[in-house]
Amino acid sequence: MQVYLGRIKFLLLVLALVLFCYADCRLLFYLFNREAFPGMSFTELVYAFLVGLRFDISAALYMNVLLIFIIALPFNLFRYKLTRGIAKTYFLIANGISMLANCADFAYFGFIHKRTTIDVFSLMTKQTDMGELLPLFLRDFWYVFVITIAFIVVLNFGYNKLFKRFVVYNETEAFVWKPMLYRSLLFVLMGGLTVLGMRGGLQLRPLGMVNAGDNVKAEEIPLVINTPFSIMASIELSGLEEKNYFSEAESKRLFDPCKKTADTVAFKPLNVVIIILESFSKEYTGLSGKTSCTPFLDSLMNESHNFVNAYANGKRSIEGIPAVLSGIPSMQEAYLHTLYNNNRISSIAKVLKSEGYNSSFYHGGTNGTMSFDSYCKLAGFDRYYGRKEYANEADYDGSWGIWDEPFFERYGQELDKMKPPFVSAVFSLSSHHPFIVPDKYKTVFIEDSLPIHKCVRYTDHALRKFFNTAKTKSWFKNTLFVITADHTGPSLDWSRSGNFQVPLLFYQQGSGLKATDSTLTQQIDIMNGILHYLSYDKPYFSFGNDPFAKEELHYSVSYDNNCPQIFWDQYMIMFNEAANKETVLKIKGRAITEMPDPSSVRGFKEAREKLRAFIQVYNSRLINNKMTCE
Repeated sequence: MQVYLGRIKFLLLVLALVLFCYADCRLLFYLFNREAFPGMSFTELVYAFLVGLRFDISAALYMNVLLIFIIALPFNLFRYKLTRGIAKTYFLIANGISMLANCADFAYFGFIHKRTTIDVFSLMTKQTDMGELLPLFLRDFWYVFVITIAFIVVLNFGYNKLFKRFVVYNETEAFVWKPMLYRSLLFVLMGGLTVLGMRGGLQLRPLGMVNAGDNVKAEEIPLVINTPFSIMASIELSGLEEKNYFSEAESKRLFDPCKKTADTVAFKPLNVVIIILESFSKEYTGLSGKTSCTPFLDSLMNESHNFVNAYANGKRSIEGIPAVLSGIPSMQEAYLHTLYNNNRISSIAKVLKSEGYNSSFYHGGTNGTMSFDSYCKLAGFDRYYGRKEYANEADYDGSWGIWDEPFFERYGQELDKMKPPFVSAVFSLSSHHPFIVPDKYKTVFIEDSLPIHKCVRYTDHALRKFFNTAKTKSWFKNTLFVITADHTGPSLDWSRSGNFQVPLLFYQQGSGLKATDSTLTQQIDIMNGILHYLSYDKPYFSFGNDPFAKEELHYSVSYDNNCPQIFWDQYMIMFNEAANKETVLKIKGRAITEMPDPSSVRGFKEAREKLRAFIQVYNSRLINNKMTCE
């Protein structure tokens, strides 16, 4: 019996060692990303660590379940050299993967502002140029791998020390019924405790990511959960569930994605060019009130209908493109990585096709990147043009695709070939990690405090050259230009709202389309705004609203920290659906104030109903493949 109890002590201690490493990862995660948790007191930080222990136990037990089974069996399998080798190898591999996942978010969280979920693996498998990008990641985020290796060394050292002290493997345990009965009962008890720990307690449903908001503020959720848990828990999030916050008639009254603009004037068959700039945060522009990285874009804003309070609906390119071009936000995960990514969908290309428009989408990335080529087919674009079609590797940046300057030049040449009226979108790429510019511009464009700054300056320069050439073309004066970003980029001044704020402007040369507009807008409103300006008078499908309509509540929806959220005015609601609990925040720059009595907040009731109706309609439409108005 003593031999068996020695193994159980060994098991409990190695699991404690794993939990200690998880806690260290959480501390390092906080230190690497502390700007995302402004104002946290030491007491709040300690409390978040204690709440996180429940999630750590669950993840650690899932990852070590085979080791637990081998050790807790009533028989001494460790007397076999093969078993000892399998157990140790499994322990190091399983927990090494866990440490790598945790450490990866030291860097990746800064880009997506949430813990990594299962869709990252879908993204990696569909990323056709991963072989070229991996060395860049290894170079720039070397510290992730160094820290991971350090954790593996600690785990290996601790495992060996504890094994040597507590495990007797050169003795057999005789089959005596009474000791065997005790060992068997202990095995059953260990099994029960393991299952209990894996599911996170005795509650009706197993522990999930939504439970992280039960005891801490919504913005602290990434600090509570760990990345292995986030990945495992998100596996089951591939499907949505129907919501019934309102009756069908009431939900339609509150939010109806079938839109129709006012048909007061005749349709204007203008060309439409949508320019989507990679990682262009509002804070990089003159709108920030700080040193601008975008002198040309700033000058264009002065000649445009400039929405100075515009929000992205997600944090990744794969979320931004469908939002801008189809009016589809990503809620629980990127729409293109859900079960519903083959639904019939609308898009600006499909809508304008009925008016005789030709359509195209241009992106200098490797064909297949982010599944954009597949999306374009689904969205009804006539042509996708990528790195393959560009066919000049001399302009390849060595990582993502074709430099912005030559690609924008080619884009202008391709627009010359299109028969009007046309609708075309171009997505830049140079303002992306690893944040490099062509050699000839290394001393021209500076990065200031962030490496991305020099890339933003370079792309702004490429945009200037494109417009200077485009102005000489016959199609230019008959073209509506819309310029925005796919999502925000790295920030020096992180704030809850700034994390989603992007530039958005509508420009037509010589038109009356000129204003500084503080109306709160979002990416999924863009298609609506275009169709409003063209006086399109037929029904169309979009989850967005008309940004030019003054009588509506203007808002932005997104999904962050595993919660749907809505911004309006200077406020936001973070909605924990599982707990049916809301957090209402007032946001002014980096200052965040929780509102104890949200009923007194202007627009709260309408925003609260709008968010619930939006979720209900969004889920229902995706589940039932009703994402058109036909």
